Amino acid sequence: MSALPATSARLSVRGATTSDIPFLAHIEEIASTPPFPESMWAPCLRPTGTGVQAFAAAMYAEGASRWGDVGDFIVVERDGAAIAACAVYEPAADETDRRSLRLDRLPAVAARLGWDDPTQAAFREAYDAAWGASGPWLTPRAPAIIETVGVLPEGRGLGIGKTLMAAAFDRARALGHAEIGVSVILGNERGRKLYDSVGFEPVMTFHTAFFDGAFPGFAKLR
Repeated sequence: MSALPATSARLSVRGATTSDIPFLAHIEEIASTPPFPESMWAPCLRPTGTGVQAFAAAMYAEGASRWGDVGDFIVVERDGAAIAACAVYEPAADETDRRSLRLDRLPAVAARLGWDDPTQAAFREAYDAAWGASGPWLTPRAPAIIETVGVLPEGRGLGIGKTLMAAAFDRARALGHAEIGVSVILGNERGRKLYDSVGFEPVMTFHTAFFDGAFPGFAKLR
């Protein structure tokens, strides 16, 4: 069945609840993939044999995401079915490790997934190798941050991303902020096109040379 035109579909926006965790895990995989052939979590999880969505569900269930808890997510529904989501969170000012996973909660995530100690250690080694150390490229440039933006494939091209961004702006205002930031990996043209269309402007760009060619780089927008 073909997708409904945006004009004939009823869109609604709501906050996420714990019952949305499986959907948010799907959005995590969508959001963490472009412009790569697989999610950025995949190399970290390969030694464990765990899928990205299973890991993401455990991460959210244990409150182990630094880039937005379940309660920070906004969900867009089309005709009553979840079709898109993103997180809007306030970054802590005093954190030294700004990578996406709260490592102090990794043991709880591992227990939920049934990992033994060697499996947990293998994940941690792969995570550190894939993400590197926390650095200035992860420093937030706005008091509220949009993260983990994803639209299901059947909802793309219908203006749902703009509805999601409007809801994110409303959430930031409700939190008392006049500015909001987002980061986009260089090469993620779909994401950059969306952010440009709703008024984001570049604050700084870390090009691939900054990462010695090991990462495409990314732009911070506000």
